[in-house]
Amino acid sequence: MSVNLATKIIKNGRHMTISDWLKTQKDKYKKEFLPLDAELILCFVLSVEDRSYLTLHEDQKLTPSQSARATGMLEQRIKDKMPLAYVLQEKEFYGRKFYVDSSVLIPRPETEGLIDIVKEIIGSDGNDWKIVDIGTGSSCIATTLKLELPKADVIGTDISPFALKTAKMNAKKLGAKITFTKTDLFEQMTLDAKKMVIVANLPYVDPKWDWVSKENLQYEPEVALYAEDGGLSEILRLLFQILTTAEATAKVFGKDNAGTKRNPRQTTYVVLELDPSQKARLDKLMTMNTDNLDWGDSAVIDFQKIKNLASLKTTDYAVVFKISII
Repeated sequence: MSVNLATKIIKNGRHMTISDWLKTQKDKYKKEFLPLDAELILCFVLSVEDRSYLTLHEDQKLTPSQSARATGMLEQRIKDKMPLAYVLQEKEFYGRKFYVDSSVLIPRPETEGLIDIVKEIIGSDGNDWKIVDIGTGSSCIATTLKLELPKADVIGTDISPFALKTAKMNAKKLGAKITFTKTDLFEQMTLDAKKMVIVANLPYVDPKWDWVSKENLQYEPEVALYAEDGGLSEILRLLFQILTTAEATAKVFGKDNAGTKRNPRQTTYVVLELDPSQKARLDKLMTMNTDNLDWGDSAVIDFQKIKNLASLKTTDYAVVFKISII
């Protein structure tokens, strides 16, 4: 440890207390000081969950290594403007803590709405259901769904080997048995279960949006954030991969009794996160393009948008499609 650093973390010939450290950082950064983040960083370094601990133990002495570590982390947060989740290398999602680094997006509260929607669709412990999380990233969606719906067969896919490494780490840490595979969206995947949910939080940010702060997003992987065509290019590509697979599956089923009233042979729900401003355009594009798809006469495919899956507040950032192979 350098003499200068040792001097900074010792005050009046003694180790800093919790109160000393917080005051020192406040004096150092002045208007730039982030009191909540400073407290969360100190809690992380001390391995305590509740910030009230800092008040109740304000005279507790910090070791030189604790002071140095907390000081370095706060500098990353304030000077380097690194998101707190990356500084701490963790983010809470649906009540569980996930490891995150710059290989994956930081889980966000609006994405928790996808979990609620999938749970409502399945409405059980997941028995006889297959769930595929496309672009799994940290696996916050896949891991959470496996833990919430333990009997479901859950698969997580990603094109990034680095993201898959993080995904596997989180699943293992939280005790979720998930199959992970490297693939581009739904390529090489099949509709091989009678009841399926495909869920995805794909890149949907249009870099041209004037309300997007690129400075705030600079540490997150661009490939997981930005998309062309008004932010819809990857979503549209996924939907047409799924629909193409549905067409091939329908032809395998054959045309016996096609068009007659009977239970679907295969039903797939597609649950997607997107910005509320994109919904009308996605509806228009899907209507224009699916009307022109050639399904042949081998089966009847019912493709529809689910408009009222229930009055979930979180559906502002989600859209649900249902594909039934009759």
